[in-house]
Amino acid sequence: MMPLLDLPDELLLLVIEALPSDKDILSILMTSSRVYNIEHMGPLYKHNIKFSGSSLLPWYAKKGYKLPILALLQKGANIESTDSHHYTPLMCAASHGHEDVVRLLVDQGADLESEDDDGRTAVMWAANHGHEGVVGLLLERGVNLVHKDDNSCTPLTLAALEGHEHVVRLFLENSPYLKSDNIDINTPLVVATIQRHETIVRLLLDSGGDIESQDDDNCTLLMWAAVTGHEGIARLLLERGAELNSEDEDSNTALIWASRNGHECVVRLLLEKGPPDLECKNWRRKTALMCADENGHRGIVSLLLEYGAKQE
Repeated sequence: MMPLLDLPDELLLLVIEALPSDKDILSILMTSSRVYNIEHMGPLYKHNIKFSGSSLLPWYAKKGYKLPILALLQKGANIESTDSHHYTPLMCAASHGHEDVVRLLVDQGADLESEDDDGRTAVMWAANHGHEGVVGLLLERGVNLVHKDDNSCTPLTLAALEGHEHVVRLFLENSPYLKSDNIDINTPLVVATIQRHETIVRLLLDSGGDIESQDDDNCTLLMWAAVTGHEGIARLLLERGAELNSEDEDSNTALIWASRNGHECVVRLLLEKGPPDLECKNWRRKTALMCADENGHRGIVSLLLEYGAKQE
């Protein structure tokens, strides 16, 4: 019997195309350069398109392999094929920052607004990972910036969450974005404060963000700066006129939070910029002094007493 690899190219191609799986086809294609070059991977691509839902497209997009993607598309691959996580090729390329692949897919008609299982689009993945070039390209193509994923995050919120200053700036410099009545820059502002991204907090405030923005528990930006102990953000907010004595849903103030968590530098700042309400009590009937005392923050206890806090 003639060895398989001794067959003429035409017959070998028929044998390869009859193999049952992508894995089998790839295995035989890897046996020699001659076999690999038969029809420029045509058997593998055709089989993948016909029997595997064009699953190679997302994989190549993730790796940034432009030429195989183009070859697959030319052979009729579905540009909206998805991987096991329901990520399209465009999402995969955007998530990994492959700008040239993103451009190819968009030029070939990829849907900019396709969503994965979490409601995220390609621009959201690019923003989440800080790929400024990809975000800029997608902005030029008119992507939807108001869309929210299943966690109510917009592209701007995701960029702010991860601290990608250049991407946040890119969104904010896109004038149609800021002119939209549907744009929410207060949620990204809260997120940036929680994550301690001072430069982004400043950017969002400069772009019209509400300094009294609150989260779902009525915690203000200043409260979150106090919770996390970020003196720089706390100072910025106080300089911009943040309300010192706002209360969250449990009646905690910024001073109570900073005292409870042991952030002496923020406590001192609040006292110096104040005066804050030293006798305000939260739902547990605890003042800032009581919270500092029960958590063993002796320096803060002394500081509060120095500024007139009353012992009970």
